[in-house]
Amino acid sequence: MMNNKYLLTVIIPVYNTEKYIKRCIDSILNQSFKYIKIIIINDNSTDRSSSIIHKFSSYEQVKIIENSYNIGQGESRNIGLNLVDTDYFCFLDSDDWVDTQAYETAVKALEENPICDIAIFGIKTEYENSSCSTLRYDYNNNIIDGDFAINLLSRETSQDTPISALIGNKVFRNSSFDKTIKFSNLTYEDTIFSYKALSKCKKVILLPKTYLHYYQRESSIMHSFSYKYIDDLIDNFVDLKDYLCEISSFNTKQYYSYFDKCCSSMLNSMLISTQNASEQKEYINHLCSQVISRMSIKDLINYLDINRIRKLLY
Repeated sequence: MMNNKYLLTVIIPVYNTEKYIKRCIDSILNQSFKYIKIIIINDNSTDRSSSIIHKFSSYEQVKIIENSYNIGQGESRNIGLNLVDTDYFCFLDSDDWVDTQAYETAVKALEENPICDIAIFGIKTEYENSSCSTLRYDYNNNIIDGDFAINLLSRETSQDTPISALIGNKVFRNSSFDKTIKFSNLTYEDTIFSYKALSKCKKVILLPKTYLHYYQRESSIMHSFSYKYIDDLIDNFVDLKDYLCEISSFNTKQYYSYFDKCCSSMLNSMLISTQNASEQKEYINHLCSQVISRMSIKDLINYLDINRIRKLLY
């Protein structure tokens, strides 16, 4: 049964973000749209995050969940997802924030366009220790088919602005969302969740406003690199293929185009965080061995942009 008091649920997983969590929550409470329920999942933080969160416990629209042990961002998001009882829902990372018109614009667009399952708005990247921001994704007002949205996500087409795999700029219609879609606790969980969700969409509405502020911390986990990132990427794509085959939506070209995009992004992160040439070579060899053992070589040869990856590495 849907909640009659609130229209939108915002799910916020929190782990050791004492410097940023208040800004995140305030950005939701200050929305022009007031029919918002906030679910905050504190994933056993070891800093002051919990005490800061509980300062908002008196707000009727705020629900706080305390994990007894650290279960990871993906599972924390799933806890919130299982509690959604509103017409719409979205996710916001605890170090990010949104502009005041974000959710009113997105919900209004979905209310006025019942054929649309997801509303997507633009993103600015904000940098720690810098007053500068970078416009990352900016869309024209447009309603597109779900299949074309996958093309934009995978960058199979270069004619339009690509859709970001980040989850914080998307508002979902609850009634049409496939409840079997969950976050993994692996790295790149946004990447796979976004693809799965878009693969079940009939229509997506792109909004011509940039509302999400994606905060890039110097200490961010994405600024380090290990073999786990490679293994998680492969595991995620094996899981994605299984899901797409199960719902009869597997498109070989789209799938490997998306893998190409994500693989290139991962390799770029590796090159930035790892300057040692022999270490880089070991990572690349590990990636190659994982790909060869777990993915279709024939399809990889046919669909990967080898020249682009070669330019990235050499």
